Amino acid sequence: MLKAALRSAFLLALCLLVPMLAVSSVTRSDEYGEAVFTEINGVKNILFLGRDDSSGLADSVILASVDTEQTELTLVQIPRDTYIALGEDSYKKINGASGVLGGDAKLCDKLSQAFGLRVDGYISFDTRIIKDLVDTFGGVEVNVPMDMDYDDPYQNLSIHLQKGKQRLTGSEAVGFVRYRAGYLRADLGRIDAQKIFLSAFAKSALEKLGSDDILPLARLTLRYIKTDLPVTALASLAKAMFDITPEKINFVTLPGEEVQSSKSGAWFYILSQSGSEQLLATLGCDGGFDGDHIFSDERRAEFEEIYDRAIEAKIYNAAEIDGEGIEIAHGN
Repeated sequence: MLKAALRSAFLLALCLLVPMLAVSSVTRSDEYGEAVFTEINGVKNILFLGRDDSSGLADSVILASVDTEQTELTLVQIPRDTYIALGEDSYKKINGASGVLGGDAKLCDKLSQAFGLRVDGYISFDTRIIKDLVDTFGGVEVNVPMDMDYDDPYQNLSIHLQKGKQRLTGSEAVGFVRYRAGYLRADLGRIDAQKIFLSAFAKSALEKLGSDDILPLARLTLRYIKTDLPVTALASLAKAMFDITPEKINFVTLPGEEVQSSKSGAWFYILSQSGSEQLLATLGCDGGFDGDHIFSDERRAEFEEIYDRAIEAKIYNAAEIDGEGIEIAHGN
């Protein structure tokens, strides 16, 4: 029983759902006419947005899908540079989509339409929460894949880590999950590094987290989190995840490829239409993927070539990552 309780507590911390103990919120309006859930059945999808405190843009965009029938959690990482056309003159990367649309709830509605599945709500968090969570557990042991050296005073980043397995402090963990300068595929390398970190954090939390830690963690997260999910929904999610084990926690990046725009020179990540639809079908997509064609631009051949290409998603689980790691191509 104690092990199950610790596992449940870990999942709450991992998914940043601990504010269920104290946070109050309002239910967003729902154009589909369906009330936000208070009981969990089948698959529920929550959008997590980890924001850079200096720019307000979403450094991390993750669709968390909880399948209660299979007792499985899938974290779908969406690269922050993913191209999304929300207007002729608007910002066209998903990390700024909430600002263009008028809020995180509006982004949930837009992705519900584009993904062909319901996004039930959002949890937006300041990435500084990582520092406090890691320090709460006394650090987290991570196998750093390469030497990391990067300084950016504007973003308040000073990252200096050596390759190899080591225990990272909270500040070092923030640097690890935000670093991308030395990866050959930049943001995709960082996304895979985040898989490594989350898996390591899972192991640490399972080993160390006790029932006495839950209330302090809830108070901690109140400083960093905003959500449109009511407390009843958060409580139902926690209950639904009670029996999920690390072997049932999956990580996957929405399939696609990065490309430089021939018009603006900016770099974007273009989703694979068929690859994304195939992946999302496993999570309950039944309305087709991207019917409005917002994830590409027919006027740009380099975008359409990737969009039309079949790119298969690679799925990892927390136990495998902790045991074997992930190879990340880098320039060192």
